[in-house]
Amino acid sequence: MTMPPEEYQLLKTLREDECPEARDDALRELMTRHRHVVEGGLKRMLPEHTRRPRLLALCALVLRSVAESLPAEEAGDLGSALRSGTRKELERVLFAQAQSADSPEDSRAAQAELVHLYERLALSLARRFSDRGEPAEDLEQVARLGLLRALQRFDPDRGFRFATFATQTVVGELKKHFRDRGWGIHVPRSLQEINLAARRAADALTQKLGRSPTVDEIAGTIGHTPEATLEALELGQQAYELLSLDETTSDDDEGAAIGDFIATDADAVADFRDLAEAETILDGLPHRLRQIVRWRHLEGLSQTEIAGRLGISQMHVSRLYRRAIGIIHASLDEDEPGGRGA
Repeated sequence: MTMPPEEYQLLKTLREDECPEARDDALRELMTRHRHVVEGGLKRMLPEHTRRPRLLALCALVLRSVAESLPAEEAGDLGSALRSGTRKELERVLFAQAQSADSPEDSRAAQAELVHLYERLALSLARRFSDRGEPAEDLEQVARLGLLRALQRFDPDRGFRFATFATQTVVGELKKHFRDRGWGIHVPRSLQEINLAARRAADALTQKLGRSPTVDEIAGTIGHTPEATLEALELGQQAYELLSLDETTSDDDEGAAIGDFIATDADAVADFRDLAEAETILDGLPHRLRQIVRWRHLEGLSQTEIAGRLGISQMHVSRLYRRAIGIIHASLDEDEPGGRGA
């Protein structure tokens, strides 16, 4: 869609005119034309109690930011650019306000709004640890604390996504919480017993085989399923160093490393900045992969629960999940200028 000539001239004035009054007039006119687009997007992203004066001020800042970021030769549709760029530019504006000393009131408001934007990410990370015996409310509180610390320490100028930084910080706080609580608290007795038996079997098999055993081999030795054995090993990993995280869980070429089961979920969540972005990418996945990612991230199901729904093993679920995350990462890389490493 071609940009109307008068709108193009307004953009040019906003970006290039040396007269502040002319730039302000151009911004007001663009607000008249496109405020409904930006305002509608902001209402879906910001807390419901956001007051209208602040909402309108953010509308103007976001519209100006989007307009000024368009290439000088851009001849497309500003409305489309606003719909696709509102979230990114809103975050840019909020981080600038949150870390500015010019207006304490705006700084506090911006911090609260950023917490609102990323709270679902923090809570989804807390759910990853929900099967370890701690009350959900405690884990959610730890995750929120980690999110606040991430906001205080984040430096936008370093070029990292906040979602990536926040994920690392929140997961670190959750792991620290479990380290502080200690191994024996709330862990089911049955899993403690399987973990102990698996550790002993791993030691014996290592001496017998001359290498670290696979999960299948340990499970066969102790008489439990690979899924139960793997779950016990995951719960015990913070207290005991058992197997090399590079060892595969089976002898076939597609065997997944134990480290893949432990770390993949937290890393993957980093790329889901909001559900709208996730939905767009998920639509491009094959049906089964799309199901697995939805159940894992949107419903908070464990890999064992997903395996039960699909009638396959937990290890097969993990391989499919990692394949889906690989596709998602590739899609996100393509969406960013210069790719992830730019």
